[in-house]
Order: sequence, then structure tokens, then C-alpha cells
Amino acid sequence: MILLPFIWIILPILMLHLISLVWEGKGWQMPDKIRSGGLLFPGSPLNVSHHQGAVEDRARREPMVRVILVHSGSARFLGKQTDEVVSTGCIITIPSAVSCQLFEGPDLRWTLLRFDPVKIGLKAWAIFQTVEFAAIFPSLAAKRVAGRQSPRILRLIPKHFDGTVALAGEIKREVSERLPGWRDLSISHFQHLLIHLSRQAGNQMKVFPDATRRMTGIIRHIESHYNKPLSMAGLARSCHLSERTFYRVFKNAIGQSPQAYIKRLRIQHAAEKLRDTASPITEIAFAAGFEDSNFFAREFRKATGSTPTEYRRHWQV
Repeated sequence: MILLPFIWIILPILMLHLISLVWEGKGWQMPDKIRSGGLLFPGSPLNVSHHQGAVEDRARREPMVRVILVHSGSARFLGKQTDEVVSTGCIITIPSAVSCQLFEGPDLRWTLLRFDPVKIGLKAWAIFQTVEFAAIFPSLAAKRVAGRQSPRILRLIPKHFDGTVALAGEIKREVSERLPGWRDLSISHFQHLLIHLSRQAGNQMKVFPDATRRMTGIIRHIESHYNKPLSMAGLARSCHLSERTFYRVFKNAIGQSPQAYIKRLRIQHAAEKLRDTASPITEIAFAAGFEDSNFFAREFRKATGSTPTEYRRHWQV
């Protein structure tokens, strides 16, 4: 009873203080899960999520920078000063204050990685000072870069893209399980991922700096006609290059020869049908652009490590 008068005196003071904090934006705020548009793991400076199909991501006031990893399919990516076709093996980096759209494309599957450069202490990392890092993350570069608020697109060969996906998977596992030391380990994996992407960007800067942009129309054509006969002579003519020059430019821009890229697309589309339909394997092979089912089976096993029948059985269990 003696404390009751003091409680009635202190309580209004605390309430007034709380109201002032909220008014100044320092008090209660919406949790990250709502305020940042649905982060999977609120409170983490790193978040990884998997998606399928199109998306429109509007600019927010949050500090999260976004990285999109395109696993399969193709789509049109529209961002600030950017309008390009993206496909399997593409890495898209998007500054925090920039809106973008990823339009629906065939069999489009992608991973979204979001990070807060301040919370992870990015400026203290040695990679932050390099020109290779600036090439893929111009908005975060230590020195001012032209077009710094524009998204960047990096196209990786399968080996390097798979390495990026594996690192993103390790980050997601650490952030979701939250075992002791999860923050340090997830940031360590992410640092590895940034170094990996920066090195690949540096490799592509050395030769044919405009090759990727020059190949955009060809990629769009191949993505739309992967199951039709495609000749190197015809593709080279369409971009006004000799076959030899076309082959060299394409390989430096995409990381694969034109033939390997077309075969990879056909395998991917065939794998999608094996997973999601009950169509006969021979029918799937022909629909993907293979003229011989036995050749398809050999190439499919070479690419996936399984025969078409084994692959289907695994996914339909």
C-alpha cells in the first residue's frame, strides 16, 4: 500500500516517455517481418528465400540490398536503366532503393538473397575496396561509380553458378537453424559468396566488356527457340559476326559455347517435364529439341548423373 502512490506517479511519466519515443521513431516499431516486406528470418542481416515465377519488387526505405540467382528458365528483367533477358546462371544485384520487375518466363525458378551492408560490417572487408566488387555492386562501392544505382547482371558458367547456389544454401541453413555461432558463420559464408562473385566479375571485365549486352538478343532468340534446329551460321549472321568471332564472343559473355548452352537449356526443360508430367520419355526428348531418344538419354545422364527414368523415379517418390 505504501508503494501504490509512487506507482501512480511513475506510471504516467513512463507513458509520456514511451509516447515521445514512438513519436520520434525510436520506440515501438513494426517487426522486421512486416516492415521489410516479409523477411523469412526477422532480425537477421542476411535472408535467403526460394521462389518461382514473376515478381515485382518495389523500392523501400529499408537498407537491404538484393541478389537474385536464376536457377532455371528465362525472363525479362526490368530495373533502373536495365531491360534485359536473364536466364539460368544469371546473378542480378539490385541496390536497396531501386524497384525492379522480373517478368514471367518459362519454368522460371530463382533464389532471393537480401543483406544489410551496415549490419554485416561490409566496409571493413578488404573486398569492399576492389574494382571487381564495384563492378557487381556499384551502389556499395568505396569510390563513386557511374550508374551506381542501376542493377548489375552477371552470367556464370554452371560450375561457378552452382558454387554460388551452394553458398546461399549454407547461409539459409545457418540463419534458419540458428545454432550457436550462426551469425558469424552465415556472414562468413556470405563473405565467401561476395569474393566469389567479385572474382567472376573481374574475369569478365578482362575481355569483351560489352559482350554480354551484345548477346542479349541472341539469348532471347535461343530461349524462345531452344527446341528448334539452331545453326551457328544463322546465329552468327543475326548479330552480324563471323562464326568464329560469334563463338568467341558468346563463350566469353555466357561462359559456355553456343552448342553447350543450347544443350543445357534442352536438358533443363526435359528435366522439368520429367518431374512434373507423366509424358513418355521419348516424347519429352523430342519436345525438348533432341532428335534421338538414345542420344538424349546419354546426354541427360552426363548432365545430371541419372538416366531419365531414374531421375523421374527420384522426383515422383
